[in-house]
Parts: sequence; structure tokens; C-alpha cells
Amino acid sequence: MPETKGPQIVVSLWIVTAIALVFMALRFFCKHRYSQRFGALDDIVLFVSWICIVLYAALTTLSVHYGLGRHVYEVDPANMPFVFKWMLIGELFGIIAIPLSKTSFSLTLLRITVRKPHKVFIWFIIISTNVIMWTCAFWLVFQCSPPHRLWHPNVPGKCANKNVTTHFALFAGLYSMCADFLLAACPWIIIGHLQMNRKEKFGVIFAMSLGILAGITAAVKVSFLPKVMHLPDPTYGFAGILIWTMVETAITIIAASIPFLRVLVRDSTSAGRASKPTGHSYQLHSTPGKIMSSRVQRRDRGNDDLSDKSILGASDSGTALPSADTGGIMKQQEIHVEWEGSDVELQSRRASQSVGARRP
Repeated sequence: MPETKGPQIVVSLWIVTAIALVFMALRFFCKHRYSQRFGALDDIVLFVSWICIVLYAALTTLSVHYGLGRHVYEVDPANMPFVFKWMLIGELFGIIAIPLSKTSFSLTLLRITVRKPHKVFIWFIIISTNVIMWTCAFWLVFQCSPPHRLWHPNVPGKCANKNVTTHFALFAGLYSMCADFLLAACPWIIIGHLQMNRKEKFGVIFAMSLGILAGITAAVKVSFLPKVMHLPDPTYGFAGILIWTMVETAITIIAASIPFLRVLVRDSTSAGRASKPTGHSYQLHSTPGKIMSSRVQRRDRGNDDLSDKSILGASDSGTALPSADTGGIMKQQEIHVEWEGSDVELQSRRASQSVGARRP
């Protein structure tokens, strides 16, 4: 039986695609349920990125059907054009998915960014990454004239120098890797200076810094590039880079989704606390069908305060929140509503009110 990496390629691509789908679906669920902001631009871009990796997986699977993953001498010569045709068109979508996933994460970062230099930097990452990666994707497929000469070498025409293609692909891969590391560092810069509870702050930063894993996978992918561009046995040797291309995008999709999943943990822990009111909590009203409780907390605003609005740097009215040195007072009210013995479950709702006052 001929040696082949085809099954490894197919299984790996579809498993990674499915995992990315699960995290993306949970992100959409959380945004729809807790913020009613599902369908924002970053959601749309992320979904398009996932569609691209589905097309990448499907076309690569089709290429495997024709012989991708086998040694080149074991592939039927009549099938060789189809192997490279569907693999390269699949690569087009696979490469396009990379900047799209980064763009989605960057748009999420822009939402919590208040300083203009930070916004300019993130926009620079968005624009430069898209220009470089889209150029690389189309260069890969349209490097020959006519394009189909790339998988039909006997067709008259000309192709770009292989060294130029290799060097540009290497540059694009390195730039993508650097973009991942820079985006992973952004939460430390953007959120690190905010006046928040330390535990909450580092939880948010950690969740939003998981894109560093995408940078690591991009580095692994780049290490394959110099070898695969001049392989004597390309149909067998391409397996590694095809899988890592998918993994890089999938991890970025997962990293862009995880920060939104924190509300599930917060909601579950809040529900546990609400079932047994303690501290400043007290029961407002109780009937056989429902239990209602409320907690009112008042404290001085300091380095460890936490407010949903503090991340945005503005209040509902658009004015700046009081800072620690203005002597502001933070008043928080939490109202937990639970229904027992009912088919309808009401989720906890939180109302936060900021009142700034100057000390005498």
C-alpha cells in the first residue's frame, strides 16, 4: 500500500476547523445573550475568516483525493494538475483567512482603546497585515501568465522567479508572526494602566494575549517555507505547512473568541453567590415562585476599582470617569433575580452607577 500523509492532512484540517467553530459559536452566543451586540464588524470579519478556512479545508481535501500527501512518483501523472490546482486555490483562501482573523481581533482591541497613538498603531497593523498577506495570496496563485501554467507546466507562458516567490512568502510569514506577537502585547499596554481590580485586570489581559500562540504557530510555519518551495517530492512534503497554515488561523479565531467567554464563568460564579446571599446582600422579596436579592456596595475609588465603563474610559453621558486623584466615589448596585419552579430563567442584571465628588 502506498505511503501517504493524505488522511493526516484531512483529519487535522477538519478537526482544527471544528474546534475554531465551537469557540466562535460560543463567542457569538455570549455577545448575543449578554451584550446584544452580536453582528458587529469584528464578528462579521471573524465569520468570513472561518468561511475561508472551511474553503481551504474543502479544496485541500479535494487535492488529497487526487493524490496530495502521496509521494510524487506514486501519483497518477494525469491527476498531478488537479493536485496542484486545488491545493493552490485552497492556499489562496487559507492565506486570506490569516489577516482577516487578525483584523477581527484588532477591531475588538480598538473598542477598548482610548489613546490615539494606540489606535493609530492598531490600524497600522490591520492595514499592513492585510496588504502584505492578500498580496502574498494572489501572488502565489497568479505568479504565472497564464495562471493555469502553474499546474500545467507544458502550457506556453512564463512564471515569476522561484526565489522571488520564496523570499516574498518568507517575508509575509515573518510579518504575520510579528503581527501576532504585537497584537498579543497590546492588551498589556492598553489595559495595564487602567484602574481596575488586579485579579480582573490580569484575567482580561491573559485572555486577550492568547494570540501569542498564533505567533508561535506562525514561527513553526515559517520554518517550513524555505524547504517546501524547492522540494523534490512536493506532493508528500507539503503536509506540514498545509496543516500549520490552518492552525495559525484557527488559533487566532480561538484567541479572538476566548475573551468573550469570560462572562460565562462570571455568570456561573455570580449565580452561585446569588443563591446564598452573604455580606451586604439581603433578601428583598420572596414568594413560592421566585427569590429576589440585591447587594449595594459603596467604596472609595482607588487603584483596585472595577467598572464596566472604566475600560472604555467614559460614562454613559460620554464624560470622563473620575480618577483616583479627584477623590471620586464608586457606588455599585447589583441586583440578582432568580426564578424557581418556572420554565423561564431570568439572568442576572447589573446596574453600575459612577458618582464623582471632590474631596474638601
